[in-house]
Amino acid sequence: MKDIVFFGIQGSGKGTQAKLLLQKYPEFQYLEPGQIFRALNSNENLISNYVKETVAKWEMVSDNLLFDLVTLCSHIVKEKPMLMDGFPRTKAQMEFFLKTEIEEGRDFIAINFNLSREKAIERIKQRAIEQNRTDDVDESIKKRLEAFEKETMPVINHLREMDKIIDIDADQPIETILEEVINIIEKK
Repeated sequence: MKDIVFFGIQGSGKGTQAKLLLQKYPEFQYLEPGQIFRALNSNENLISNYVKETVAKWEMVSDNLLFDLVTLCSHIVKEKPMLMDGFPRTKAQMEFFLKTEIEEGRDFIAINFNLSREKAIERIKQRAIEQNRTDDVDESIKKRLEAFEKETMPVINHLREMDKIIDIDADQPIETILEEVINIIEKK
C-alpha cells in the first residue's frame, strides 16, 4: 500500500479524516509533526524549549528538524505505509520528501482537502471557542492562513502539475469525505 499525504488549509478536516482512516487501515503509521512537537512541549527539554520559542514567535520549526524527524520515522516504519498530515508544507520539505520516497523505494498518494478561506476561518474560530483558546485567535488564524497560502499552496500546485494530488471538497459531511478518501486509496 502507498503512503498517503494529506494537504489542506487549517480547519479542512485533515486530522478528523486521519483518525477515521486509521480505524479502517490500522496498518498505516501516522505521522503528524505538529502532534509530535506538541507532545514534546509537555516536557522541559532542549527540543521542547526550541519548539516553544519558535511557536511563541508564530514561526515554523526548522526544516532540518522536520527532515530528521521524517527520516527517523521512515526508518521506524520500514515496510509499513505512512499517513502524513502536516508534512511536507514547503518547497524544501517537498523536495526532501520526494527524494526520500525515491531512496526508500516508496510511493505516495497526495489528497488535498479543498475548503474556502472563509469556511476555514469559521471552523478554526469554532474550534478555538470549544477549546477555550480565544486569546489572539484572529492574529493566529491570519498568520496560519498566510503561511499556508504562501508556503503550502505552491507545493500543492507542484504536485498537481506532477499529477500526484487528488482534490476533495472538504465542505461536505465527514462520512462523505471519508468515502471519497477510501475510494481514492482503494483505486490507487
